[in-house]
Amino acid sequence: ESKAYIFKIPVKDLPRENDLTMFAENLGAIPPNTAYMEAIVQGQRYSARIESTEKTSGVIKLVRKE
Repeated sequence: ESKAYIFKIPVKDLPRENDLTMFAENLGAIPPNTAYMEAIVQGQRYSARIESTEKTSGVIKLVRKE
């Protein structure tokens, strides 16, 4: 059974551009490793699906509007 991880990131304290990188230490039972992310910014919902293998990493770039 897997459960969602919830992170609250105070973006005002971060640089304008940030990368979230998912890398695989192993492939588990069903490769590739996958992740689904939802971000809620000022009531607007954004979603992304990323995957990684032992040779490639998934990256999501977060850019703060100014």
